[in-house]
Amino acid sequence: MEQPDGSLQCRECPVTLDITVEKLTQLGIRVFESAEHFIGVCEACSCPSGRLFRVLVHEDRVPMLRDLGWKDVRSDPERQE
Repeated sequence: MEQPDGSLQCRECPVTLDITVEKLTQLGIRVFESAEHFIGVCEACSCPSGRLFRVLVHEDRVPMLRDLGWKDVRSDPERQE
């Protein structure tokens, strides 16, 4: 599952991968693996940063993450590595 960090170019993002994993853990979602992933975006200050957080969770937690705005990387072939 992945989710953008929510920040824009030219701005510091207060959210880190560790903070994100901790929030998920507090919600009862065990994170087996986590990583940052970057995609190419425009460089204007109004563009998203291009940093994505990726987490591996148990299959039964996927609907919970979807409700929180996370996207399933497996369902988008262009996002798979």
